Amino acid sequence: MFLTRGNALYALVLMLMLTAAGCAQKSLDKETQPHKENVRPPVTKSDNLVDKSVGKEPIKTSDDWGQLPNGRHFSLTLGLKGEWVSTPITHTPPFFLSQGWIDSQTIWGQSGNKVVFVETDKPEYRDAGFNSWLAVPSPDGQAMAWTDQEGLWTGRPGKQTRLLLKAGAISDVGMVPPAQVLWSPDGKQLLAGWEQEWDTAYALIDASTGKAKRLETKIEGYFLTTDTVWLDNHRILFSTRASTSLNGENEYGTGYRGDLAELDTLTNNYRLVTGVKDGVFLSVSGRMGNEVLIGEGPKGAAPSKYHIFETSNWSSYQADIPAGRAYPSPLGNRAIVITGSSYDGMNTVYRLSLWQADGSTKPFALVRAEDSLNISWSPNGLKVAVSHTISEPNDEGPSGSLRTKYLTEVFSAGPGSGLN
Repeated sequence: MFLTRGNALYALVLMLMLTAAGCAQKSLDKETQPHKENVRPPVTKSDNLVDKSVGKEPIKTSDDWGQLPNGRHFSLTLGLKGEWVSTPITHTPPFFLSQGWIDSQTIWGQSGNKVVFVETDKPEYRDAGFNSWLAVPSPDGQAMAWTDQEGLWTGRPGKQTRLLLKAGAISDVGMVPPAQVLWSPDGKQLLAGWEQEWDTAYALIDASTGKAKRLETKIEGYFLTTDTVWLDNHRILFSTRASTSLNGENEYGTGYRGDLAELDTLTNNYRLVTGVKDGVFLSVSGRMGNEVLIGEGPKGAAPSKYHIFETSNWSSYQADIPAGRAYPSPLGNRAIVITGSSYDGMNTVYRLSLWQADGSTKPFALVRAEDSLNISWSPNGLKVAVSHTISEPNDEGPSGSLRTKYLTEVFSAGPGSGLN
């Protein structure tokens, strides 16, 4: 095509008009975009399970996983439909997040500072009648221990309660209540922990009298000690970090390796029960019947492998549980494992797998969440509660703003599971 002088002039004018229109459109796009402070950037998670790539909904994985369409936040995988039943728990108070189970029909959690018990088989919930900073139910679910600014309390919700240990009663931990509390299996003692610089101070509290006994949980070359689980009525398992490498180097950061230590409260004997290499960190996932499930992985990451320990002699064998964050059933015959995730631009879609003691692992559910998940098994091992928050557009706020929504779902073993 040949351009005459007139055609060339026309083409130049047309080009200028298109350029101006493009600039105007960019300006319009800029004006219609939400303000910067209302845009939530992709969140970097604390473990290695999150795929930082941004995808479009619906999230699709494979035929085994199915998909999680727009507006859905929970979905059982195709292979388990008929075996498990998913039930949204919608009769909770505002800001409720489940923390665990009182019995096989009742979950408990906190709504702000209030402790609340929620029935899973009927649309009812009840307030425990007290506010708390931290709350822990007794092993039989009949009593609670909780803390507030006054100290450590115990009692049966709705009945008599007592201030078991005043804040400041133990002179070397300051005028604060404990930040960690664990009941012994028989409900007669409480392990209380106060976080201090580089470590935690512990005391054993008699649940009836409030009498406190300071515990010694220091091993040379180790710090950042954290309680994990009672092994029986007098032995407690702790996780602890090495501040000195096997080559003799010192570091007060997050440690060179993560080991496990056992405290016998009758003899006051505190000792390491593992001895891992530098760069290896052990974490306790929970009790599995009479054994303990221990994860192994690099620093700051979800476990890449699992071991099952016999706690009478600390012998162990490697479990065939897949890599990821595992939540074992109290019966020890299965576990929910977070085996992967993807980011949808606003929330994370987690892939939950079901591991069973016969060695099988199958896709279990997809869960959309803003951040981490609270996952807990019922005492009879037939239900799993998943509680979390999500981010969603706030239609009542400024353009582009987000709001947080609190959600709880219960997955129950159905007739096709062969479990009930």
